[in-house]
Amino acid sequence: MFCKKKATLLVAILCVFAVSFVACSKKDAVSSGAATGADGATSQEVTKADKKAEEKKAKAEAKKAKESKKGSSKVKLPTTPNAEEDFIVTLTEDGTGAIVTGYKGKSGAVYIPATIQGLPVKEVVRFDSDNEVTAIVVSDGCTYFGAGSKNETSLKYISLPDSVTDYDIRFTSVTEFEVPAGVKVVRKMPPTLEKISFRGTPEEIGREAFKDTNIKTITLPDSIKGIRSKAFENCIALESINLPASLEWLGDESPVFGCCTFWECSNLKEIIIPDSLTSVIFPEDGGSLFFGCSSLPLATQARLKQLGYEGSF
Repeated sequence: MFCKKKATLLVAILCVFAVSFVACSKKDAVSSGAATGADGATSQEVTKADKKAEEKKAKAEAKKAKESKKGSSKVKLPTTPNAEEDFIVTLTEDGTGAIVTGYKGKSGAVYIPATIQGLPVKEVVRFDSDNEVTAIVVSDGCTYFGAGSKNETSLKYISLPDSVTDYDIRFTSVTEFEVPAGVKVVRKMPPTLEKISFRGTPEEIGREAFKDTNIKTITLPDSIKGIRSKAFENCIALESINLPASLEWLGDESPVFGCCTFWECSNLKEIIIPDSLTSVIFPEDGGSLFFGCSSLPLATQARLKQLGYEGSF
């Protein structure tokens, strides 16, 4: 009897230990799970916070880059002439004016005065400078402007008065240009050119004037009498142009040795030709004037043939 009670007590004790062990195991498991869950949540929160921080940083950098780009393309124009001491000058051959040959100032935006040392500024033949010059405004009275041979690619804006009759800006980075009223022959433009306007009545588009430029559309004034050879050669961005009623010749002033006026203008889709334009002088070897202009409509090609063009497209 005693042994039976002892055995029963032993079983009871073992059961208690078993229940306690299971309870502790469950508690540990729950605690462990809770800890793991907490750690997981913490890790997830940290990852999310890092991601947000990275996104915020990326947006800030993108905004900064955008503002920087916007600021770099914006040219601040001068409103008052620079001091005379900022310029290197020489005397004109006839002794009646000053010629600007260099710039010693620090500002990147330059306003050339009308007079220097008591004499009118008649020419700017060079604009050599040790500093980057992004904009130049020239006072009235100047008849010739040459961008120069040093740091000229930094020039993005040039404002010339109507007194200018000739210019050289081919090595600049100008994207927009207004041809002064005094200019009769439109000279070579820089490849960066995208837009052009005319304040006066030019009579001629010079040789290679728009060659290799980025311009898409051009409206020529009714004063244009001739367009020389290679004037629009390889203008692959050009899509539209007009031939004014005043046009007398295409390819060159002489009907000999004038070719490639619109050579490889592959995106040229529109040539506006007025009904009043009934004849044009084409050069004898002008068979390649419109070579590569494969995007021209058949009606436009036929109209050019009617005007006397015998070459291919």
